[in-house]
Amino acid sequence: FNQAELSTSGVDFEIAYGVPIEEFGIPGELNINSLVNYTDKLERVDVPGPAAIAVDYAGYSMGGGTPKLTGTFGVNYALDGLRVGLRARVFSEIRYDPSLIGPDEDGYSPTLPNSINVNRFPSVPYFFINSSYDFAVGEAKMQLFGAIDNLLNRQPPILAIAALNSGGNPYDYVGRNFKVGLRFQW
Repeated sequence: FNQAELSTSGVDFEIAYGVPIEEFGIPGELNINSLVNYTDKLERVDVPGPAAIAVDYAGYSMGGGTPKLTGTFGVNYALDGLRVGLRARVFSEIRYDPSLIGPDEDGYSPTLPNSINVNRFPSVPYFFINSSYDFAVGEAKMQLFGAIDNLLNRQPPILAIAALNSGGNPYDYVGRNFKVGLRFQW
């Protein structure tokens, strides 16, 4: 049976607003939305009992951790069958392992077994764009769509792929990619 323990706390904040752009003489609908998560604690105990040690993985990648702060922000415009959207995903810097000490932390010494040359990885913003157009051909409803993920082709930091491959890695390894398609219903 499973005797491990997980305790987490934090705050999610979501807001969405339909901007009345018609008042400015602009046709269509404009929607703005954001979802922000702050993880205060992501504490895990893998071995129960008197020898148990709780490790907080909030802000760390190791052990399935997560950045302390993550957010997604979007702007979407719609006019008749046309929809266009821009989304940004951001996160706070993340460290590799709470049991290790990097050169920018107190107690670091290259001679100690718990010292590592890179334990901190930077925040990287990612942008995504999408578009779709709804139309009909006879009785069939159709939608032509396209999207570009990682619009600016932001690469992960050096060593992030190897070091952070053990859990809550927020970086995009694929790079810019394109999607185009046609959906139909009859």
